[in-house]
Amino acid sequence: MILRKFIFAFSIIVSFTGCFKFFSVKNVMEEKLLKSQTILIYKVTFEEEYMLKIKILDYSKDLIFDYYLTGIDYADSGRIKIFYRDLENAPFTFMNYFDLKLKNLTGKTSIVISRKLFKKFMNKKTLSIDFGDGIENLTLSDECKFKCVVDGKEEYLDCLNAVSNYWGYFSFLKNAKQPVILSMDIGYQIELIEIINGR
Repeated sequence: MILRKFIFAFSIIVSFTGCFKFFSVKNVMEEKLLKSQTILIYKVTFEEEYMLKIKILDYSKDLIFDYYLTGIDYADSGRIKIFYRDLENAPFTFMNYFDLKLKNLTGKTSIVISRKLFKKFMNKKTLSIDFGDGIENLTLSDECKFKCVVDGKEEYLDCLNAVSNYWGYFSFLKNAKQPVILSMDIGYQIELIEIINGR
């Protein structure tokens, strides 16, 4: 938590990049966002810029995907399996792919928050969640459209924005089945910039 506060003291003004309140534009089919062979590409900023590529291998029940994190003089990859019970109920969510301990995700989720947490967030407009630095409380700030390139075209996803009682911000896909993390800032910034659908 001290690290996050230190980084925040030197960060620029936080804004919800890529999030627009345009409600008349075309929506993609969020229900099919994560399926076999779908690729998610995130921009990750932590002192310098990295690209995080997620390739979904299976999402029929458990979520299995390969990840590739690349940057200047940096490369890491691996395979992650998130069990169905954790997709339903896990209170912990990790997105720090610089942390090798992330490869053991038992009792945790990644890329998505659990469906139980999402339902609580929708009902109460607040959420207690652990992203790796201890429990923090999120509050719904607004709903909007999140701009993202989908199969080479600019599209807009239904989005829920939240702010933390510490200082971070978060954006989630407004979809109870697949509450994908669209963007976040907790000392490092992550933003979904492209989706390539499985064929």
